[in-house]
Amino acid sequence: MAVITVSRQFGCGGEYVAEKVAEKLGFKLFHKELIKYIAILTDTDEEKVNRFDEEQHSNFRSFMSDYFDADLFSNVFKDEKINKVNDMIKNDETISFFDTYADQEPVFDSKRFSSMVELIIRNLATDTNCVIMGRGSQCILEDEPNCLHIRLVAPFDDRVKWLTDKEELEAAKAAEQIKAIEKHKKSYIKHYYKRDIDDVSLYHSVFNLSKTSNDNLADMIIACAKSFLKF
Repeated sequence: MAVITVSRQFGCGGEYVAEKVAEKLGFKLFHKELIKYIAILTDTDEEKVNRFDEEQHSNFRSFMSDYFDADLFSNVFKDEKINKVNDMIKNDETISFFDTYADQEPVFDSKRFSSMVELIIRNLATDTNCVIMGRGSQCILEDEPNCLHIRLVAPFDDRVKWLTDKEELEAAKAAEQIKAIEKHKKSYIKHYYKRDIDDVSLYHSVFNLSKTSNDNLADMIIACAKSFLKF
């Protein structure tokens, strides 16, 4: 089947472009639905699954989840105890701690999350013509022949304006949110796939949304898809 993966900088409005591309091509769009699928397939609360997603990714949370379900302790541990665990990890004083939990299978951890993401994305790529938003799909399907990988970007100031208009935030708050989520997304790709999300070699094309309208850009991506993909 034909697949278009869309990676975008937060605040550039790339999800709207992806929606238009999917609609005009008659492809299915998969974005937040992936989290719902994982929650259903693993019988895990959706909010918990979402904490491992790209916009909330934390290397610390992912690392710790391999040993125990941190949520079980969230209402028990005080801040000083959480900080102590952080210090233990930084100082490599964790052998006895992890020995205690190593034999306990976690309910849901980062490895299970990443394996489910890959399983679902590969199955989607096999079963249906689709547009897949983020989640490392450009890395998971990097070597698949009938895939088009797109990166959408925009200048930082334009993204701040987009977010202030959309969420009615002050510019400083919008800038802070963009920086935080971009850091999570970059860390997500580095953690799971050992790649740099800004590495242009991952993509067939990189488009700047500040240079054209959403509709024009959608048409450009569709033209690329029709010339490059078989569907």
